Amino acid sequence: MTDGRLTGLIVSLIGAAHVVVPRLFDPVNRLGFPTRARTFTYVNGGLEILLGLLMASPRTRRLSLFVSVCYVVYLTVAVLRAQLWGRR
Repeated sequence: MTDGRLTGLIVSLIGAAHVVVPRLFDPVNRLGFPTRARTFTYVNGGLEILLGLLMASPRTRRLSLFVSVCYVVYLTVAVLRAQLWGRR
């Protein structure tokens, strides 16, 4: 199995784990989405499954890099908004 496929498989499995055992991921999602952690546990799990599938295919690996950067920015902004700006 190539590195890209293995990485994609791992990311997809982590995404699937969000759906199968969401209680494990709710505390982390509460940092960025304090009022709807479970909803965003499922949303983020779906996004990670998508990212893993994009990483697994050589044809979409470049797109996966772009989507991964967008995903990290989305999570970072959510956490900053909830933790810093939400305390006012």
